[in-house]
Formats: sequence, structure tokens, C-alpha cells
Amino acid sequence: MNSKQAPVITIIFALFLQIFSSQNIIAADTNILTPFNQQMFSKYQAENKPIVLMIYAPWCLHCRVQKPKLETVLKDPQFKDFIAMQVDYGDKKLLKQLNILHRSTIVVYKGKTEISRVVWFVSEQDIKSLLLKALEKPMNN
Repeated sequence: MNSKQAPVITIIFALFLQIFSSQNIIAADTNILTPFNQQMFSKYQAENKPIVLMIYAPWCLHCRVQKPKLETVLKDPQFKDFIAMQVDYGDKKLLKQLNILHRSTIVVYKGKTEISRVVWFVSEQDIKSLLLKALEKPMNN
């Protein structure tokens, strides 16, 4: 690299950081999602609570985009009763148990029943729609 290229590369890198950090792609953890705990998960399932799991790998760009969106949605008061847990993508035994094939997966449960799941990029509105499904009241026939 010659002396003329160095400032250009520095500027490009600075712009990259500015653009992506402003879009929450490089985001700090906000700890809305608690680390997955099997005992608590089973307890909440038995209590028929709404639960959302985020399958996360810190090196995964998709995860780093998806997580802040999920956390933003979870701040909405209508989702205050949700139990939100982060599952480590490195825990292969747990992934197999939960039938998880990909990182950046969001899984929504109502008690022991899986309501929905989505993989990769989705909008905040899509996440909100997924969570709302777990809050729907069953219709009596």
C-alpha cells in the first residue's frame, strides 16, 4: 500500500463503522435477553408463559442485526410478560434438543407449544407479529 492509499482506506473504514453502527449492525449488548437456563425454561413452559429464544453467535453478522431488533420489540409494554432468553449457538447439544438448524433463529413458545420461528433477517414488524401469535387467545368453538 502506498502513502496515497492509506488515507482513502482509513476514510472508507471510518464510513463503514459510521454507517453500520448507526443501523445497530455493530451494537452493544443491552441484556434484555438473559442467557438460556434449562431449569427456568422448563419452569416457564410449565407455567404456560410466552417465551422467545434468540439463537445467537457473537461472530454472526445476522445475529448482530437481529438481536437489537428483537430487543427493541421486547421493550413494547404489550410484550412485558415475555420471557426472553439467548441461546448460545455453540451449544450443539441444546440446539439439537430445540431442533435449531441455523444461528440467528428466533423461536416463540406459548408454554410448551412452539408457536413460530424465523431465521435470518426480519423486520421489527415481523418480529412483533411473531410475538403477538403467542399472546392470542384460543378461540372456543
